[in-house]
Amino acid sequence: MPRDGKGRVLTREAEDQLAFWIPDLRREGVPVSPLMLQMQARAVASELGLIRHQFSGSSSWRRRFLKTYRLSLRRRTRIGQHTPANACQVADEFQKKVQDIMLEHGLTEVYNADQTALNFEHLPTQTIDETGTRTVWVRNSGKEKCRVTAMLLADSRGLVRAPMLIFKQPPSRVKATELHNKAEQNGWGRDLWKKVRNMQVSTGMPIFCNSKGWWNSDLSVEFLKFHFEQREDLDVPVLLIWDDFSGHWTEEVVACAKRLNVMLLKVPAGYTSVCQPADIAWMKPLKVQLRKQWLADIEQQFHRHREKQDRFVLVPPTRETVVGWLHASWNGLKKSTIVSGFRKTEVPSDQREVTAHQTEYDDKKLVEIVTLLSSCNIAHNVSKDT
Repeated sequence: MPRDGKGRVLTREAEDQLAFWIPDLRREGVPVSPLMLQMQARAVASELGLIRHQFSGSSSWRRRFLKTYRLSLRRRTRIGQHTPANACQVADEFQKKVQDIMLEHGLTEVYNADQTALNFEHLPTQTIDETGTRTVWVRNSGKEKCRVTAMLLADSRGLVRAPMLIFKQPPSRVKATELHNKAEQNGWGRDLWKKVRNMQVSTGMPIFCNSKGWWNSDLSVEFLKFHFEQREDLDVPVLLIWDDFSGHWTEEVVACAKRLNVMLLKVPAGYTSVCQPADIAWMKPLKVQLRKQWLADIEQQFHRHREKQDRFVLVPPTRETVVGWLHASWNGLKKSTIVSGFRKTEVPSDQREVTAHQTEYDDKKLVEIVTLLSSCNIAHNVSKDT
């Protein structure tokens, strides 16, 4: 059982969440320092009921954690990824393994599922321009720490399937009610379930909640049942590529997959950026689209506020709004984008370049939003680069 320098433990599930958190930030280009890891580990420990002197996230714990999950602190490369030469070798071996399995079992359908955390807010709290320009601090709407975990699924034909979502929501204090909510209402209480059920109907996405907002093996089973249990050709096997997150590989999950004739193939730990279609091709365009949705929402708020005399207050997105953004962004991805993640390439890595107009749109829109925030006294200068 994992221990930090003072002898207390984090559960494997908790450490899995940390291991998931790091590459998810890196996908968005956010650097992860040892201090950030320590602070996040303490936050997770706090959710488990451990106080500071019981778990400190010490340097010895960090070293063990990084080694266990094959992560490392690097310069000019991604945290958690190995050298390019080694990555190419592993990717080639993994691609051959996929091809061998398909030939051996006569498979024609290959799926990839990957989870990602989606922020309620996508505007950074600090925006830094060229050297000599001012650094502007932007107050957000108060939901910068709110996230929803989405499990995405698509196949090698380029078809996207409904994501499964998990929100953080405290359970009922009445045990019988908690069990009923979990069994009949995806974990939601009576009043919230009415809204969530409407969201499920309108989007086709199953929406769950638990006390931590974490993915787990129970959700993995529900995910497999939702997508594969009602197949017309249940006697025909399919291949599902999944990363090594522990909640994907419990006995219950493996047994469920076997019953549904779904063959599971584990992505080599630490090599998702070159072996997993989602990381190769889907995630970056999806996050770009979500960011555009958020910026457009802020712009609309400013337009509605222009004729008013009162102080502008940035309104945070609701669950319904975030679910709608994800639904539109995910279904808006091009079929060719999905297919490209599965396509075998000589260089097994993401060689795509974001087109200039995409980057310019975000940069220009970000400047416009910051300017508007400043005009409403929601942003103000705090420092100047030298």
